[in-house]
Amino acid sequence: MTVEFKQFYKNRIAPLVEEAEAKTRGLRGKRRPLAAAVAGAWLVAAGAGIYALHEGQPMLVIIALCVFAVFGGLVLFGAIGRDGSAGFAKEFAGKIAALLTEKGFGGDFIANPDDDHVRYGVLADLGGLKKLAKPRLTYGLSGIWNGRAFRLLHLHSSSRGSYSSSEKMSGTPYHSVSFNGVVLEVDLPAATPAIVIRERDFLKDLLSKQPDGFELQDFTAGVAEFDDRFQVRTDNPDAAKDWITPEFARAFAAIQTDLLAAADTISAAFFEGRFYFSATRAGMNILSDLEPQLKLESVLSYEERAERAYQELCLPCGVLARLPLGPTG
Repeated sequence: MTVEFKQFYKNRIAPLVEEAEAKTRGLRGKRRPLAAAVAGAWLVAAGAGIYALHEGQPMLVIIALCVFAVFGGLVLFGAIGRDGSAGFAKEFAGKIAALLTEKGFGGDFIANPDDDHVRYGVLADLGGLKKLAKPRLTYGLSGIWNGRAFRLLHLHSSSRGSYSSSEKMSGTPYHSVSFNGVVLEVDLPAATPAIVIRERDFLKDLLSKQPDGFELQDFTAGVAEFDDRFQVRTDNPDAAKDWITPEFARAFAAIQTDLLAAADTISAAFFEGRFYFSATRAGMNILSDLEPQLKLESVLSYEERAERAYQELCLPCGVLARLPLGPTG
């Protein structure tokens, strides 16, 4: 942790965290009377049921009392869940994320982005990323770095169901995460051919089809560490040379070791004067990390979590600082 960040945390974030922890304790204190009411409702219903059984009351009365106990408990537990702590925690996390974003690159943090913030579907249309089923848009960023305007979207896509093909697994529920990560969109100063860069996968390469409306051809950059790991396809190989230069290829291949975890997968595309970059970010959830928690509830201190979130929020700056994105004239 740098001295600069420590000072920033001390001056701008620590006072807010102290206030948030005090408010969190207060909100949780309000739950105790409700919890006592729930316990009381259950005890009254149980006692009434036992008395009715002892006095030979009809079974219908007992059932009615049990139903009252169940629904009364659910209503009170629902009230406990609506005490405001969840909404406060999310709002606070967004506030801290906005401060970290402003410090990182003077940009904007968007807590509730919409589908138009980043055209992430471009990567799916061109074959750089599988189509995502109803992704949840977690947060967005926008700013300027190295003279390039950019927008970033963090999204999560998953599916639930049950197995049906295997006798042993039939009916067993599953939860499959198809994508959890970021898609970065960068404005470029010149028109681009359609270029798709994705990690090589023998089976996917074998079964891949041409994207609708495109006739893409294979392209190599002449840089072994890039060509061995990534497949590049373009609709204009001659024009692609201006964008997939040896310098770009070496920098792109180094992004994973410099910025990302070994398990992350990356892909990219040039399309209609923009550059798109996607990276999976397993285990990263900035807003959850930045929610206020009492000190004993987390292995990492809030300062450590804030620094980790800061580094993640600055990811687009790291990408743009490394990649030479085509002609500048």
